[in-house]
Amino acid sequence: AVVSTQSTDNEQFGELPNEPRTMPVGSINSSAVPHAMSDRHRVLQQILDHEYRYIMSLKDIKKVYATPLQHTQTHKSLLDPVKAQEIFFRIPEITVHHEFFYEQLRRR
Repeated sequence: AVVSTQSTDNEQFGELPNEPRTMPVGSINSSAVPHAMSDRHRVLQQILDHEYRYIMSLKDIKKVYATPLQHTQTHKSLLDPVKAQEIFFRIPEITVHHEFFYEQLRRR
């Protein structure tokens, strides 16, 4: 026999499809539950690692590229400051968004 259960991931992550999962009746044992939790923890840790690296990359972009290129005194010939502003204007906003996302995931 097969029992259909609804995913609770939708409530936790908000964007996953609400797909039923099937599980054989009587197949749940004590060793399966910790394994499932460790898989979930491993996936969450991978997401956290990727988010952290992405945030660090965004900060590097701002520090190494955006800020110097937006100051005409130091890099007059490389890029017009107005053009630099057009290219990098969303970096701070994107960084804040991903820092918030990272912190929310980290608390789980």
